[in-house]
Amino acid sequence: MRNTLRALRPVGFLLFSLSLYSASAAANWYEATGQAPIERGDINSARQAAIADALQRASLFAGAKVQSEQQVIQGILQHHQVTLSSAAELKQVQLLSETHSQNQVSITLRAHIIAEASRCRLQQRTPLQLTPIQLAARQDAIHGQLFQLGEHSTRQLARHLRDFTPAARLKVTEQLMLPEQLTAEVADALFADGQQFILLASINDLSLGRKLSKFWQSDSYERFFALELWLYDTYQRDISFQQEYRTGSQWPQQQATPGSHSMAFWQMPYGQKIDQV
Repeated sequence: MRNTLRALRPVGFLLFSLSLYSASAAANWYEATGQAPIERGDINSARQAAIADALQRASLFAGAKVQSEQQVIQGILQHHQVTLSSAAELKQVQLLSETHSQNQVSITLRAHIIAEASRCRLQQRTPLQLTPIQLAARQDAIHGQLFQLGEHSTRQLARHLRDFTPAARLKVTEQLMLPEQLTAEVADALFADGQQFILLASINDLSLGRKLSKFWQSDSYERFFALELWLYDTYQRDISFQQEYRTGSQWPQQQATPGSHSMAFWQMPYGQKIDQV
């Protein structure tokens, strides 16, 4: 089990680097893009809402708390005020760009925000949401009845992330999510819920290979394993990391092999190889 430190190092190092970046990005200058719909042709109100959205995104990295107050009369925005927490100071805002498309205003700005030290320390732990590992290679799972390997691998990965990636504030969900489902709307909802990074994974190969045993030995075959990882950044609304890991080991061709829920499976040569990916 301890050998997984070496195998998980690429993801752990990436998350650690991201946490350092978010804690000290550009000496308190934070760049962000906000969006808002244009309703009833009111461009000015949409512009103010987009600025508020951009400031809220910048504040996540700064560790400040943003409060937004709106007054709406008969469906028209009459008053919109954005304030930072009393322990944070908004020194300066620079408007970088403004675009209008498809009844929507997009504002990109740079904000100089100084937040309280305690919030900055909390910001060093990067929010990470782990979704269930998808078992895409279900046709190969018939060998050993490994149809729950995705679920059990998710538990293993969550355990290792908690042990070896202290820079991440981990949240494990039960809802399966695919990369193509992470639209801008879904990313914004996750971002608003405080989730900065989403880790998705898929088991793409469990196939058997050539026979390894001699004629006087019990039958055993080479068995492959492939795991693809995606790290989605809800702040950037894009995949920031993608990698497929492959390995393989000996697989005994016998009637009964340990289930993937058991320690016996993870102590098999094949289970150990999976655990080290």
